[in-house]
Order: sequence, then structure tokens, then C-alpha cells
Amino acid sequence: MDFINFEVDRMSMANSVEARPPFLDHKLWEYCATLPPDFKLNAAMNKVLLRRGMKDLLPTAVTHRPKQGLATPHAAWWRSAKLPAWAEECLQPSSLRETGYFNVETARKLREEHMNGRTDHSRILTGILTTQLWHKEMKISD
Repeated sequence: MDFINFEVDRMSMANSVEARPPFLDHKLWEYCATLPPDFKLNAAMNKVLLRRGMKDLLPTAVTHRPKQGLATPHAAWWRSAKLPAWAEECLQPSSLRETGYFNVETARKLREEHMNGRTDHSRILTGILTTQLWHKEMKISD
């Protein structure tokens, strides 16, 4: 639990947000620890205890829906925002050639297709940028 608190605190403070992680009351944790596993676990459904506890307070459409992830809008970020200078530097042909991880022409084409709205290459572009940054930060040499 300390690791979760550390990560939540770190990410929220970095973005000037005060987070309120739910379900961290020690009395709640102690109570849940006394419950039998079959009351909390179900192979067909996640968050069983929470769903059961909220069934009279929330609509069935909410308590029975599948788990939903939190997606980040990478596609929109890559298309709308002007990249910071450090990101542009990492994606320059000279930087791509220096690291040698990516084909320069392919990277250029992926970015162009994405910016023109033809295809969503945001995950690939984010991977390229992350790898380039990693290489730079680790000061890897040939």
C-alpha cells in the first residue's frame, strides 16, 4: 500500500493536483482482511465486493459493466500540440541515425501520416520518442 501511496503522491504533486485515493482507511482494510476469499473473488467478475456493496446505490448498467481503462489521448497530443524542443531534437533524422534503433525514413513517414490524419501512429511515435529519450538519458555509446 505504501508503494501505491508513493506513486499517487508523486504523480499528483508533479501535476499540482491533490489526490484522494479511495479505500485507504485502515479499518476498512482490516475488515476486508477478515472476509473469506470466496466473498471477495470471482473468476467471472472483478471488484466483486465493491460491486455488491454499490448494487443498491448505482444502476445495474454501472455495477455490471466491464472494467474500463483510462486511455490517454496520445493521438490528439501528437496532432495538435507543438512538440517541445527536446522532443523535436530526439526525432530529428540526425538523432535517429545516431542511436540506430529506427529507420529514419520510416519514422518520418509514420509521423507525416499521423499528422495528416491518415493513420493513428501515436503509439509507435510515443515508443520511438521514449526509446530516443532513454538512449539519451542513459548516455549509451556505441
